[in-house]
Amino acid sequence: MFKKTFHVIKNIYTPLSLIALFYYCILNKRLITDIIELSTGAFLLFSILMWIFLHFLSPLAPKIIFGNLGSSLPYRKLLSIHINQIPARYLPGGIWHTVGRMSSYHLSGISKKNVAFYFSVETICPCIVTLFLGSSILLISELSTEKNIIWAITAIVQLLIMITIPFIVKFYRPLHFNKKNLSDYCLFLLLSFFYWFIATCSFIFYIQANSFISLKLELLDYFHIIGSYLFSWGVGYMAFFAPQGIGVFEVMAGKLIDLPIALSAAVVFIAGFRFIALTADIAIWSFFKIICALNKKNIGTS
Repeated sequence: MFKKTFHVIKNIYTPLSLIALFYYCILNKRLITDIIELSTGAFLLFSILMWIFLHFLSPLAPKIIFGNLGSSLPYRKLLSIHINQIPARYLPGGIWHTVGRMSSYHLSGISKKNVAFYFSVETICPCIVTLFLGSSILLISELSTEKNIIWAITAIVQLLIMITIPFIVKFYRPLHFNKKNLSDYCLFLLLSFFYWFIATCSFIFYIQANSFISLKLELLDYFHIIGSYLFSWGVGYMAFFAPQGIGVFEVMAGKLIDLPIALSAAVVFIAGFRFIALTADIAIWSFFKIICALNKKNIGTS
């Protein structure tokens, strides 16, 4: 019953969110024109490069987890699997990139049990990490006492979850609770923090590229933007009915960031950042395919 309801909600929500976003785009045609005409190319390029760098970080997570479970794959293999599955990210449903990677891990020799375990980690941890980092940074940058209570509670809850995860894992899987497991878990968390730091840098470069917005922002505003960006991703992850958090992330970030433009315009502006990710995805996938083609050609002529 729940599964059927979930599919109905998801199938209804996705087209409605896209229609709403399209409507906002029509209302803010001038903003879109300004973004295209007035954006600083150098900052946009840095934003794209930051997002491309994330693709090279992504294989490190399964490298750490599978290695800890005793069934590691080479980094190059994990990178190949990740990049090969990038086009599946844009198929309807928003899950096929993950499904493709999990299937490839299993075909590469990882047991179904270990793949399922990694899938659980990959699904849950980004939500916890982004909510923790986002609420912690918002706690520093927010002046409102009422909101600070919300950010403090959220940060503490996520911190407690991160602390208790190793104990939960101990019962979920018969792992020996040793220093290696703890060190790998800490390494995984540090990787996650660094991953989202780079993602945030990409978003800040996108903000900076649009000087008609960024010129009105002060240093504390950037901390607020960083916290809002991360927290909004966390909320987007929790929205199980929204593929890749589409719509939920944009509206939440638009309300939290409080840019010097109307909410509908802020939603459109933030949604524009997805084109940075799209451009980075196309660039890294195309580069990878060209390298593979050249390698095959060299092998064929040798």
